[in-house]
Amino acid sequence: IGHETDFTITDFVADLRAPTPSAAAEMAIPVKSELIARCLQLQERCLRAVQSKVQTLSRQYQAVQTRILRPYRSIQERLLVLDDYEQRLQSAMIRHLKNSKIRHIHQERYLYQLNISSYIIKYKVKYESMNYKLKQYIQNNIDKHKQKLYRTKTALKALSPMAVLLRGYSITRTIPEKTVLMDAQNTFIGQELEVLLASGAIQVKVRKNS
Repeated sequence: IGHETDFTITDFVADLRAPTPSAAAEMAIPVKSELIARCLQLQERCLRAVQSKVQTLSRQYQAVQTRILRPYRSIQERLLVLDDYEQRLQSAMIRHLKNSKIRHIHQERYLYQLNISSYIIKYKVKYESMNYKLKQYIQNNIDKHKQKLYRTKTALKALSPMAVLLRGYSITRTIPEKTVLMDAQNTFIGQELEVLLASGAIQVKVRKNS
């Protein structure tokens, strides 16, 4: 009893045994220094986890920003290519008509030299018919390609960031880094910013952010 060291049956079946009440109290209550060390360890683990999450979100933001800028340049390049194709198509059609006209003149001269009026009339009628069909065919192809080019241009322009600006939106960037702002919390009072509009740009200064 008390501080005696006698053993009982419960001592042998218990998960843990203390020789005295004081020793039992020490075993039941953790050491303060160990608790502080454990708290510091958990705090450090939480800090590392937060830093890792911030770095991951930063990389994702940079990737999204890059994808936003790339489609705009790609759309502009495609529009230039379409304009070039349209000009080349029109030039090819004009050259074809000129070559057809030159061949017709040569054939007509040849027939006159043979002095065969019947053949001249016959081939002239045939030529006029073929020339009319050719012009119709060429014009139809030009109209069809123009419509296709127009639809393609319209679709590309609808996807362009400039189309968004034309609807009244704007793009805000930092000066001089030209970084696109997505969150007002990323600004500071007095910071100068550039606002891109559908026509031109303006510079503003942050007076309040929230």
